[in-house]
Amino acid sequence: DRDSAADYWAAHWELPSVGMGFQMFHRLDDFTEADLRALLTRLDILPRYHDQLISIAYNTYTRVDARRMYAAGVLTANEVYQSYLNQGYDAEKARKLADFAVADAGASDRELTKADILNGYRDGLLSLAEARDMLVGIRYSEEAAIYLLARIDAQRAQKLVDAEVRVIRDLYLNGDLTETEAQTELTVLGLQARQIELLIQEWTIDRDGKVKRPSRATLERLYKTGAITQTEFTTTLDAIGYQDKYIDWYVLNISLERQV
Repeated sequence: DRDSAADYWAAHWELPSVGMGFQMFHRLDDFTEADLRALLTRLDILPRYHDQLISIAYNTYTRVDARRMYAAGVLTANEVYQSYLNQGYDAEKARKLADFAVADAGASDRELTKADILNGYRDGLLSLAEARDMLVGIRYSEEAAIYLLARIDAQRAQKLVDAEVRVIRDLYLNGDLTETEAQTELTVLGLQARQIELLIQEWTIDRDGKVKRPSRATLERLYKTGAITQTEFTTTLDAIGYQDKYIDWYVLNISLERQV
């Protein structure tokens, strides 16, 4: 008959698995608990297990969640203990973890500050994993902890680049690198073309402005031999930074030497 034919046809259908049923229950608003129970029935799951299966369809608190929620006063100590049991820990481990959460929350005045942890990582006293775990321990999210530490890595890398740029600048100003060589070295460091162009322009101005002047001893010899006048002697001393009274002393000393 018609009903028998329909049942025979339905027997050939392939049903979603239990796992797929839980996925639909989590993701689809129109797939209700009643739909999940109906699927379990069609999969020949013994009805006495339906409630238990549905109860484990929901995620538990994570270990860090439970600790933070206790510190915030959202969970009691017993609820923290039950949370660890729900996560699969045996009674002994769950109790110890719960005791730790309680002790940790009570020791907030002894906790390291964010600055302490970041400085420890910056100075190389803490590894990336250690610093991340410690930041999470003072109630930063893992994403925030990773971001804070990544900033330090970026600053450290930039500091090294800046030091390399200063070395290239000195070599260029001293004539040990040509403009092309300096550009190549800056490119290797990862600088953009516009940055390199501006640096070379600035350095070229500095290099061209570096006028080498003779030392005071050389100037004195030139003045004594008559190669330069007294005005040239005093003007050049002033240009290289000597005060007027010292210049007068040097002129007087040379005059006295000439009289001897």
